[in-house]
Amino acid sequence: MVIMGILSNISTRLKLFIGFGIVVALMVGVSATGVISTLNSQDDAKQIGSVLGKSYGRVANTQTALETARNALTDYFSQDNPEKTTAEFLAFIDPQLKKIGDTAAVMNENVIGTMTSSPPYKNAVLAVKKSVGDFVGAYNAKVRPHLLQNDKDAAYKAFMQDVLPVCNGAMDDYRKLFNEQMSVSIELADHASDPTNMYIGVVITIISMILSVVVAVVLSNYICNRLNVLIKNMDFVAKGDFTFELNAEGSDEFARAEKILIAMRDSLNKMILSVFSTTNKSQEELMDLQSVTDNIVDQTGRSESQSMTVAAASDEMVSTTADIAKNCESAAASAESSNKTTEDGVYHVKETINGIKHQVVKTQEDAEHLNALVEQANKVGTIVQTIDDIANQTNLLALNAAIEAARAGEAGKGFAVVADEVRALASRTSTSTQDITKMVAQMQTDANIANESMVKSLDNMNELATKAGTVEELLRNIIDKVSDVNSQITQIATAAEEQTTATSEISTNMQGVTSVTQEVATLAKEAHKGLELLRNDMRSLDNQLSFFKLRK
Repeated sequence: MVIMGILSNISTRLKLFIGFGIVVALMVGVSATGVISTLNSQDDAKQIGSVLGKSYGRVANTQTALETARNALTDYFSQDNPEKTTAEFLAFIDPQLKKIGDTAAVMNENVIGTMTSSPPYKNAVLAVKKSVGDFVGAYNAKVRPHLLQNDKDAAYKAFMQDVLPVCNGAMDDYRKLFNEQMSVSIELADHASDPTNMYIGVVITIISMILSVVVAVVLSNYICNRLNVLIKNMDFVAKGDFTFELNAEGSDEFARAEKILIAMRDSLNKMILSVFSTTNKSQEELMDLQSVTDNIVDQTGRSESQSMTVAAASDEMVSTTADIAKNCESAAASAESSNKTTEDGVYHVKETINGIKHQVVKTQEDAEHLNALVEQANKVGTIVQTIDDIANQTNLLALNAAIEAARAGEAGKGFAVVADEVRALASRTSTSTQDITKMVAQMQTDANIANESMVKSLDNMNELATKAGTVEELLRNIIDKVSDVNSQITQIATAAEEQTTATSEISTNMQGVTSVTQEVATLAKEAHKGLELLRNDMRSLDNQLSFFKLRK
């Protein structure tokens, strides 16, 4: 755990550098061990060569020279008639013995080859130097004087008694020295062939391999474990599960990646929660809007039915009043034949008066119808304004949803498509309501103009009625003389004609109202269908959002 804690606080690059550094250091250690072992072996080989090539060779040559001198002396004394004279023999043997003595004297008992000598070797060298010195000294003191006096027998006797034993002792000392040299050589050879250095190298190599494997395993396990944690939690995010817990410990690249993953999880979780809230509110508002459109459809349906009923009744009334008018015309023709002159005068006057009254009544009725139409148009305008406000609010909600989807990136593409569809539907609804508003506004404008015209016509008709009343008073005496039957028939015909005209206009106006009502009903149904599609899209969006598991 301590190692993992340390690794979590350093960068991955530094971890790899440390691991490679440890491996390189171990390799350098192994190489250094091998180099040191090789150098030691080479040094041992040089020491052996030095002992055998220098010390051993010098000792062997000196021993050979000593043995040669001893043999020469022995041969000289054993011959009765030697080949050399005493002077020649001395000229030969003296330099040999001097060289032997000088060689032995300069032998260094403290060094063997290039090494410091051991005590046994030192003692052996000192013994050789002493015995060789004694031998040369004994020869010079005991034998050489007799030879100079040409006393061979005395020289021989002195040689055998005093010199030869010393020479043999020197030979023994040389053999001991030689044995010491061989012992040193054998010891160096044993040291050179000692497998300890090899064992040390093998052990260091094994330890280096183990440490390298440990470093590789620790680093690989740490990196793999941190990667597996990242992959596992990224898989949670890919599956829409934001409920996972992740502790971003340390300051290396993995810790920074985990902190970024946590921030991304929290951001997506917050955004999707906001989308959930927005869709729930949108669904509630869509339900309210759909209820309003349902009410509009019902109201326009009833208005359409009532308008069609009134229009049918008006058509039937027109037909009936037309028949009445025809019958009245027949009766008037009969009355005209009995009192044509009187009827002509009265008829024209009454026609004028009745026409004015008819126009006044018609104008009043038309004004009332126009007022009713203006009120209905105002109501339709209010309803259409409500639909337009709802469409604008829906468009605003869809725009907000599209913005949130754009922030979500790839994860919000599906929601962005739905938001675009909602905006398109809201735009179509707004366009339709604007068209209806324009139509209703135009209808209101036309109705107001017609109403103002009707008011002016009503004032004119009232003025004409007043003047006609004066004329009627002047002609009343003539009218009184006209038969009551003709008067009644004329009044009936006039009333029937007025009723026919008014009923025809009412039928025409009701057909216009029915047409407008049908258009409003069609638009309301389209709005209802659009809202239903929008609700289906919102439900589909809810189903898509249910894919995510969110944190509370």
